[in-house]
Amino acid sequence: MAPARAARYGRIVDRRRLRLTDVGSRITRAGDVLIPVVLAAMSLTEIWIEHLAQPGFHGPRGVQTVGALVMTVSLGWRRRYPVAVLACVTLGTGVEWPWVRASGQVSLEAWFSILIAYYSVGAHVETRRGTRVIALAMLPLLAADIANVVAGFRSVSEGGGVYVLLVLSWAVGNAFRRRGARELELEGRAERLEHERAHNMQLAVTEERARIARELHDVVAHSVSVMVVQMGAAREIMSSEPQTACDTLRSAETTGRQALGEMRRMLGILRATDERGALDPQPRLAHVDGLVEQARAAGLPVALMIDGAARPLPPGIDLAAYRIVQEALTNVRKHAGAAHADVRVHYGDHELALDVCDDGRGPSRSSNGAGHGLVGMGERVALYGGALEAGPGAHGGFGVHARLPLAEARP
Repeated sequence: MAPARAARYGRIVDRRRLRLTDVGSRITRAGDVLIPVVLAAMSLTEIWIEHLAQPGFHGPRGVQTVGALVMTVSLGWRRRYPVAVLACVTLGTGVEWPWVRASGQVSLEAWFSILIAYYSVGAHVETRRGTRVIALAMLPLLAADIANVVAGFRSVSEGGGVYVLLVLSWAVGNAFRRRGARELELEGRAERLEHERAHNMQLAVTEERARIARELHDVVAHSVSVMVVQMGAAREIMSSEPQTACDTLRSAETTGRQALGEMRRMLGILRATDERGALDPQPRLAHVDGLVEQARAAGLPVALMIDGAARPLPPGIDLAAYRIVQEALTNVRKHAGAAHADVRVHYGDHELALDVCDDGRGPSRSSNGAGHGLVGMGERVALYGGALEAGPGAHGGFGVHARLPLAEARP
């Protein structure tokens, strides 16, 4: 699914979810009003109308009315105060029940109120506490059942189903509560993962920008320094050796074209919407002789020494090693002046050693050896757990010594 389409689909789902949530909230608020009103109307109708029509009803209607209102109206607060509502329903039923029916039966609206109260305790009270609450709430019912058995209104075996219904009501409410808690937990986890994913994406973008900045610096600094030296040399010999000057300018042109091509490749990777740009070949340490030839063409005498058996390296270390040598030679041309440079590559059993030393004047005091080139080299070496040392040599000049571990990174 395309990113734009996926985002549009996500917005549609979010809007529908909000509408469903709003509808559910309205239904809940309406139920908080309608349930107590309907049950109160049923109970008052039974007390004030059926009370006169049926001889089985007896007792003071004022007491019955208070009990019925306490029993039913309190249900409007069952979500905020479920335990208190259960106590009110139990108390109201106890006030209404002895006076309503001579047979000891509880009215229909009283049963509805009790079942709703037990459900509310399960839905809005933590499981362990809710278990203790309903156990205590059943004690008055148990006492009433014992009184009914003693009075002869029912047998011992007739009251078991009541407790099953009450426990079942509490269990249904508890199941909904746990499901809601689980959904909230999943939503919170999804939100945290989304924030974490966005944070990781931002970190990846920052790291990629830093990597591209290093790559661009290496390419531009190396190539431009070579071109400057070559064009300066061509200017000096233009009148005396025009053919040599022409060849030098042609070499500078080639260097510029190579730098421009690599910059276009890197910018193409930035613009690409797929991974095709990332499949282009990267420079490797095996191409170090090309760097040396470029430096020699720019007028810098360079000696290349390779110790040990050259072997394929992991792509990341291979590119890092090439860039380190490239940047070190660039620094020699920038800061060493008239100098000779030695490049030594040593393939060890457990590490790759790179040494680029010159006998020139070294960097100026103002630079303090902390240019972007050394920073970039340090970042590349640190990325693979290696070590970098750079500074003036014991006998003058400047040296760059890099060590990249290979024990855990062999292909």
